Amino acid sequence: MYPEIAHYIWLGNAEISTNAISNMIHFKSNNPSYKVNLWSDSPNRLMNNLIERGYSKELLNKINIQAPPELPHMLNLAINRESRNTPYANYAAASDLLRLGVLKKAGGGIYMDVDVMINSSLGKITSQRVSSTGPSDLLIHNELWEGRQRVSNAVIVARENSTSLDKMISYATAPYSGKLYDMGIGRAAGKDWLSKKLQSSPYNRVSVDDVMWSLKRVKPEVRREITMLVSGPGMIDSWVQASGLSARLQPSKFLASPEKFGQRASDALGGWSRGMNGDGTWVSLSGKRRASL
Repeated sequence: MYPEIAHYIWLGNAEISTNAISNMIHFKSNNPSYKVNLWSDSPNRLMNNLIERGYSKELLNKINIQAPPELPHMLNLAINRESRNTPYANYAAASDLLRLGVLKKAGGGIYMDVDVMINSSLGKITSQRVSSTGPSDLLIHNELWEGRQRVSNAVIVARENSTSLDKMISYATAPYSGKLYDMGIGRAAGKDWLSKKLQSSPYNRVSVDDVMWSLKRVKPEVRREITMLVSGPGMIDSWVQASGLSARLQPSKFLASPEKFGQRASDALGGWSRGMNGDGTWVSLSGKRRASL
């Protein structure tokens, strides 16, 4: 039901790390039936750089390095704005946005950050809880941390033509035109992180346009926080809350076997370590809605 396609993204002029390429090849080795895509804004330069560094064409044939697919107009505008080669470039936001577009326009599948490493075969992708309404069209990665559920956008699984992706794209792109989009309806409306944050100081004194085009550009702390809320883990949590599901039923939106996903350890042996990068990649799910920002 979830297509066997793996998606990775690399944007900007920085050289992609050896560990990142190793993670992709490791994934392909453990999941040979999967097609592996690496989306880049400069695919030819990226490919040439890897060949110059000694990677064989045979090895690189396991990874499809290519330019992003044609994207919805507003999404494309937002990505271009964030990835422009200027002092204000925000490749984290551009990558957040592009992963939604790639999953939507390139047939669904599983998106992973390049630093995510899987220690075994994925097997059949399922949710942590079976829903009476059928499988979710989108699953997210979560972990229990200090007694609290926390989610990130480092791993996202989607069916082809997922309507949840449509909602996320609308939510993430609306602020770029000075608007807000609520993924929830009825009792589930108005529970997103961004709306609540914009009602607090200092954001309640300025417009959405000013937040996105002025504060977010010139203040690094605002850039990080608003990126998290607009297109990062805050958006993921807002999607979960917009479902209206109780904490008991929310696992129908969570990817089963989260323990398979981790990172390459930073020690000299370069082994595997469970869990995602804790540096600004998570928000905690709770009624009090505190963030691990």
